[in-house]
Amino acid sequence: MKVHKPYVIYEEGDHSFIWLGLDESDREKGVLTNQYLIRDGDKGALLDAGGYFVFERVLNSVQEFVKPENVELLLYSHQDPDVVGALNLWVDMVPNARIYVSELWERFLPASRLRSRGGHK
Repeated sequence: MKVHKPYVIYEEGDHSFIWLGLDESDREKGVLTNQYLIRDGDKGALLDAGGYFVFERVLNSVQEFVKPENVELLLYSHQDPDVVGALNLWVDMVPNARIYVSELWERFLPASRLRSRGGHK
């Protein structure tokens, strides 16, 4: 198994843009995906947080930079399982985060969870 650690793509002061690593093992079921964290001080925004099979790796990577309770945003570019498949896990792990997704994709996501968290688009 070859595991790549997170990589800071850009950093200036306490702001950074971080690629959250990659696991080339069969845990990712042949679909290699990219998750990113935007860090501003001790706060974070998670981009395309990933599917179920990468959840543990991505959570561990996020925790190297910010506490889960300091993740304020979950941003999803689309509804594919490799991007949004672990949404229910993330909702529990980052209780203070608002969820942002295009209205086009909202119908494919667990609406009750989105509404209970503010239903942001």
